Amino acid sequence: MACILRSMACTIPTVSTICKYRLSSVPSSPDASSSWLLVPLCLESCRKAGFQVAVSVVDSAGVVQVLLRNQLAGFSTPEGAIRKARAAINFRTSTPSLAQSIAANPEAGEIRNLPGVPVLVGGVIIQAEGSMVGAVGVAGAPGGEMDEKCANAGVEAIQETLDFL
Repeated sequence: MACILRSMACTIPTVSTICKYRLSSVPSSPDASSSWLLVPLCLESCRKAGFQVAVSVVDSAGVVQVLLRNQLAGFSTPEGAIRKARAAINFRTSTPSLAQSIAANPEAGEIRNLPGVPVLVGGVIIQAEGSMVGAVGVAGAPGGEMDEKCANAGVEAIQETLDFL
C-alpha cells in the first residue's frame, strides 16, 4: 500500500509546478467586485426600459458567481439567465452569434436539442484584456434582443474595470 501511495504522490502536481506553467496573468473569471457591479447595472438598464429581469454572471467554467432577480420578474427568469450565460461561455460566443451560426449551418441545428442549452438571445461574453473570463445572462424582457441590450449595457459600463483585473 505504501508503494502505491508513493507512486501516486509523484504524479500529483505541486502548487509551484502549476504556477510555473501559468501562461497569463489574465484571470479565469470576473472578480467578485466586478460581478457585483455588473449585475445591478444590467438590472437597472432593463428597469429603465420598463422590464423586470433576472441577471446571472458565470465564470469561465460556467459556475454561477452572482444571480439576482427583480422581485417582479417571472419565476423562470433566474434559470433562463443562468442557462443563457452558460450557453455563451460554453460555445465561447454571445448567444445571438450562436443562433446565427446554427441558422447558417443546418448540421449544427442539433445544438438546440442539447439539455440546458437555450439558443436564445441574452447571453453575452465578458472579456478582460481581450480574454474571455465569463458571461452574463439576462432573462425576462419581452424578446431576447432587450435582454441582450441590458447585458451589453452592464458589460460596457464596467469594461474599463474589467480590463484592469
